[in-house]
Amino acid sequence: MPLPESKTPWPPTRELDRYNRMRAHAIWYEGDPIKLSSLYQGGLIQQAPLDTPGFAQRLVSTVKRWFWGEATAPGEKDTKIHVPIAQDIATLSSELLFAETPMVRLDAPKKVEEVPQDPNPVTGIIPEPETREVEDPKVTKAQETLEWLLDRVGWQALLLAAAETQSPLGSVCLRVAWDKDVDDQAPFLTRVDADAAIPEYRWGKLVALTFWRTIHKKDSFVVRHLERYEPGRIYHGVYEGTPDNLGVQAPLTNWPDTAYFAELVNEEGFIPVPDGVMLATSVPNVLPDPSDRQSAIGRSDFTPGVLTLMDAVDEIATSLMRDIDLGKGRVFVARYMLEDNGPGRGASFNTDQRFFSPLKMNPSEKDEAPIVASQFAIRVEEHLKAIEWYAAKAVRAAGYNPDSDFGDDGGDMTATEYTGRNRRSFSTRSKKILYWTTALEQIISALIRVYNAEFTTPDRPPIPEEYPVKVEFPPAAHPDLKVLAETANLMKQAQAASLKVRVQLLHPDWTDREVEEEVALIEEESSVVDPATFGLSPDLGTGNPPEVNTPSPFEDDEDAG
Repeated sequence: MPLPESKTPWPPTRELDRYNRMRAHAIWYEGDPIKLSSLYQGGLIQQAPLDTPGFAQRLVSTVKRWFWGEATAPGEKDTKIHVPIAQDIATLSSELLFAETPMVRLDAPKKVEEVPQDPNPVTGIIPEPETREVEDPKVTKAQETLEWLLDRVGWQALLLAAAETQSPLGSVCLRVAWDKDVDDQAPFLTRVDADAAIPEYRWGKLVALTFWRTIHKKDSFVVRHLERYEPGRIYHGVYEGTPDNLGVQAPLTNWPDTAYFAELVNEEGFIPVPDGVMLATSVPNVLPDPSDRQSAIGRSDFTPGVLTLMDAVDEIATSLMRDIDLGKGRVFVARYMLEDNGPGRGASFNTDQRFFSPLKMNPSEKDEAPIVASQFAIRVEEHLKAIEWYAAKAVRAAGYNPDSDFGDDGGDMTATEYTGRNRRSFSTRSKKILYWTTALEQIISALIRVYNAEFTTPDRPPIPEEYPVKVEFPPAAHPDLKVLAETANLMKQAQAASLKVRVQLLHPDWTDREVEEEVALIEEESSVVDPATFGLSPDLGTGNPPEVNTPSPFEDDEDAG
């Protein structure tokens, strides 16, 4: 049985270290001060037996001094401040990758056709036909269907959300699903965060994925739904157990959330998928993972060093708030300045009183100032400089440029200047694109298989599966149009590029068909007819006969004078 056996520890013991790290990273990403305090005061990390790997590391991390691990003194209010740098890093990672939607196309060969040419208006000679590549109408229709399918699943919104949770958790999973009661026209893609998934790799290749979710919880009674994706099949199981144990496997029909799957699984307990397709994938954030260099799952942007830097930022921000609180102006009034309100009612001081009559003071109080104002200095500049330094170090350690990515847009810069200033961020983006490209091509191919098997109609025919899916990411910084236009003009003057190449330079996101149509329009507008010749030969336009190479009758006459 591919699903876990009953009474299995959950998460599995071998995954407990990774799960605890993700738990800590998820709390930093959430940014709840109460949970941060509970995390480092020992309340939110699941402990493993003493003989399991990594226990010593967890013990050291517990003993190490953290600002968020310091308890508030009795009788004092909790004034700790959290600066959400973790959320900023996760959002930046998502926007760098998917602020613009990647281009998805079918890599189909183009047809070559001959284009007949018009005869020369003077000589009447018909030139040889030109050859050009044209798109197959069948492929064009399939591409339109694919784009409709991706729009229907909310392609860009899904990718933005997936990349944001991938940054703190180290990876993210995508899966293909279909439910005709929900959408009877197309399958859809869903996101599963890494702290609810266990990927299995062999030789660095993904071979299986197990997802889980809690469908019922009351006290110590927990019901989980597990899904295991393998090539060609999907297993479903429901388990009734405790917070740290799966418990016993129960029928899918026992719970409304899983009763639907009971109608889909076969006698062997799984849903068959045609052609051995894998309907789920896991996308690593960055590899390798320093905490487990042999793992292919991926590492978080929040390495231990980044966490300590973010913890330091919160400590400095809290110190600044303490300075602000202590710097509030306070007035101390001598006892003899207070008005007695009667027995049991204490004494008070009228802050709006303008004149005071001479008071009789005891000899011991003569040197006591009647009113003393107290106000401490607020070290704003020192604190802000320290926060900026630690925050910049945290952002840079996460793989991003701290100068312009976090608040400073740099003013008006060319694309070259912007790219140079954000080189570190763009390098991190390029590394992440390597993992995303492979995963997206695989999952979109699986989406096409499910669509062809379950949802095709005469109006929307199947998408040809023989054409591989290609995913292309747009550049992170677009060149300035003025610079491109000047480059194209220089290429024209140097006769170093054709009109088609210059159009492609100015419009890199256009398809070949759009480029060819634009070239044809430019050539049509450029072919201006000279009104003096009406488009004829210059000799014909002037009324003079054209020059003809006719030999002179006197060429061979020696006496010709």
